[in-house]
Amino acid sequence: MSFNAQDFVSKLREKNGLSRRTHFQFDIALPTFLKNAYSIDHLTVMTVSANIPSLNLETTQLRRSTVSYKETFPTNVSFGDLSTTIYSDGQGKTLTLFKDWLDYIFPVNFTNNNGAFRVPYKSTYATTATITHFNPEGEPIVRYKFEELYPVGIQDIPLNWGAFEDVVTLQADFKYSTYSAESLSSIASKTSSFDPVIPTPTQNNRVPQTPIIKK
Repeated sequence: MSFNAQDFVSKLREKNGLSRRTHFQFDIALPTFLKNAYSIDHLTVMTVSANIPSLNLETTQLRRSTVSYKETFPTNVSFGDLSTTIYSDGQGKTLTLFKDWLDYIFPVNFTNNNGAFRVPYKSTYATTATITHFNPEGEPIVRYKFEELYPVGIQDIPLNWGAFEDVVTLQADFKYSTYSAESLSSIASKTSSFDPVIPTPTQNNRVPQTPIIKK
């Protein structure tokens, strides 16, 4: 059977077209020791990019009998890191928040009740976070929830006297125990007014396609 472009587009329309990478929201519940010093909404509004981490099954090869061929069986699961890029605010709270968080997880200050290099219980610094993916009309379609999440590092931040128009961004990487994906298609509209045709590389993904006029 030959490929039919019209059938392909029609099936995409039935599924509300294609999702865009530019429509998402990152929400994180700050641990208790950070809530008094920082706004819970701080990271939500400042996060400009995030990734949906990889998910891979670890496998091994076994023979069921001495004469059989080798078969592959899953033995474990591994998750990729959650990486985010966050704007640095004019008060420097983005930077100090992660510094305080990392210092709490692994303190290195000997003057703090002699607690240096003593890692606290995970329940005191790990938290939950969600990434909600939206369609171009602002309706949620998928929500990813991360359990026992905590930062493991922040990347270096280059400064330059000549970069007058540049803004400071912070890349923070997180570890977590597991994450789930929940389809919100029952919440989102079943009919989309946007053309599901795949945009070309020259098109701006932030600009919706021309609406389809229904007769």
